[in-house]
Amino acid sequence: MRHPELALPLVSSSGKQDVKLYNSILNSLPYKEALTYFADLKQKGVKFTSVTYNTMLMNSDNPEYWLQSMTEAKVPMTSVTASICLRHFVSRQNFSKAAVIMRQMQRNGLKPSPVEVNKAKVAVQRSRNKQGNTDGSKDLGAWLEKNLSD
Repeated sequence: MRHPELALPLVSSSGKQDVKLYNSILNSLPYKEALTYFADLKQKGVKFTSVTYNTMLMNSDNPEYWLQSMTEAKVPMTSVTASICLRHFVSRQNFSKAAVIMRQMQRNGLKPSPVEVNKAKVAVQRSRNKQGNTDGSKDLGAWLEKNLSD
């Protein structure tokens, strides 16, 4: 690891893992270094929270990997998770995938933030105006209208 100062003890003086500290460090690192640090911590038995996974998810180009990792680790997804996923797929105009992820989140009783929903609605409308619904915006748009109307 390039940052020897990150070689922190796995437990605090009270004998507990300091996951908040690890989350802060992960958030401050470039993604590739965060991956290495995450793997090191995981190998040493650190139990991560949804905040940890959301931090990794936010900086990843592969949210499906982190969603699967959360599921395997039995870490519950949150509304923040839903918001990050919606932002990720909408920003890449992958509206079909956004709709799939939102359906999965809905089954778990989760909703993205109103800000992300509004951004998604605007992106869907712009896409519909430009592309004639060939990019999956119809699917996401219909889901948004049905499930997240104002």
